[in-house]
Amino acid sequence: MTNLLKFIGYGIIVIGVINLTFMEQIWGICGYTYSECDSLSDYTNEGFIKSMGVGGFLSLAISGILFLGFSKVIEVLEDIRDSNKKD
Repeated sequence: MTNLLKFIGYGIIVIGVINLTFMEQIWGICGYTYSECDSLSDYTNEGFIKSMGVGGFLSLAISGILFLGFSKVIEVLEDIRDSNKKD
């Protein structure tokens, strides 16, 4: 169970990093008609791109950390249970 929670936690953090890497292609509205936007400042909704990218990364990072924390809590509870069985 703890391995599954760790796997999910790390997976969510990786998704957050991918979100930051490709946020221009996901949310960008290019101001040019016949050419591509090369930098973040070329997009007409630059503020929205930044806020959604950073907000999405933070929410995914917090979710990943929570899953990693849950796995640690389960390990501690299992240790407490095992120590009570020995007594």
